[in-house]
Amino acid sequence: MNPGADTHDVRRLLLAECRLAVFHISSYAWSHAYQETCQKWLNFIASSVEHQCDFLSGDGNLFAQQSFKSDDHSDFRTSILIDILERFLQQINLHRSPINRITYNVVSSTTAADYIRSMSGDDADCDSMILISLCYGKQIAVTEARAKEDSASADGFSGSAFSDEILLNDVEQLKHLLPYDVGLAEKDCAWHSPLITFAQLKSLKNMRIRSRESEDKRREKWMQRNQGYLEK
Repeated sequence: MNPGADTHDVRRLLLAECRLAVFHISSYAWSHAYQETCQKWLNFIASSVEHQCDFLSGDGNLFAQQSFKSDDHSDFRTSILIDILERFLQQINLHRSPINRITYNVVSSTTAADYIRSMSGDDADCDSMILISLCYGKQIAVTEARAKEDSASADGFSGSAFSDEILLNDVEQLKHLLPYDVGLAEKDCAWHSPLITFAQLKSLKNMRIRSRESEDKRREKWMQRNQGYLEK
């Protein structure tokens, strides 16, 4: 996610602006300050939600892929970072109406090949960057979609906060770039596979958002065609 996202990207989310919170968790924290780091990550999440950040993006090191220090491999969707986020949002959603619940989605810079190897217990490069999207239901399209769900009339939302209300489509091809492709040394230990993600509201997946100029031209053509019918 680029902090300098252009207007079109923001419009695809039906937002006036996009709020992005960036984090970096030291690799030493995983081994030497596990409990303290988990608490600080929870505080970071709470602050981000309080300010209604739309995206959390950063370098989680092994936290982005593992649940416990002793894990050889795990899934970034169930890593300790996402586990804490999930439990935090579940507690919040219990006191919010289902229409106003907060949901999240997540994507990782781990390549598909490395992900499969890690799930099989083989050595893999899973030291990844991650991007987390948060959806507060601020958009009318999201509110209307939620209102059609069976749980819309409940007092509070119970269940997982994970949802694909914001679709995150990562570019797998870019994850296979090598360090020297971006001007780094081959053994650069700070190197991560790049993560470029396109975000879009699921409720707008089959809808096309036109620019003002395009909409004006479309309206002008429609009026000309309509005027031609009237003259006939």
